[in-house]
Amino acid sequence: MVQKTLILGGILLLLITAMIVPVSASSENYLVFYMVGSDLESGEDHLASMNLNDLVNNLDPEITDILVIYGGADQTGWDNGLSITNLDLLKKDLEDGIVGSDGGHRTPTEYVLIRISDVDISSSGALSEGLQYAESYSTENDLASANRYLLFWNHGGGYEGFGANELFDT
Repeated sequence: MVQKTLILGGILLLLITAMIVPVSASSENYLVFYMVGSDLESGEDHLASMNLNDLVNNLDPEITDILVIYGGADQTGWDNGLSITNLDLLKKDLEDGIVGSDGGHRTPTEYVLIRISDVDISSSGALSEGLQYAESYSTENDLASANRYLLFWNHGGGYEGFGANELFDT
């Protein structure tokens, strides 16, 4: 019963949002994903990689550009600050099925735009640095008129917050 209520509530929220959000003149979208991998990526299922693979396989690159900012998991490529990639590089990185690593999952991937080392992805400073990079990427790639979306991906912690970094227990 609770699950049906949550599903119906989600559908209702989407309908209400669709009615009140104005239609944009732009047909281009710019999605920025802020992914704190934690045990969701470091587990054997690699859930962040799986979700990003689904995204890449179902995204229309003619109307959408993406930037993925990731870290915060005990996994090669996720374990030192922020890694930032775009759609083209993400596709190459996902050829082995796992985001962040190459060569038998022991070497950090070369398919990133930038790495910002030695920051805790769960900190406000890391979020700020990531979003500053996202803004400069937008400028460099003529995305000023695109509809912009910021998506946070990880466990929700209720009143304790969002984005548990398993590397620093933050």
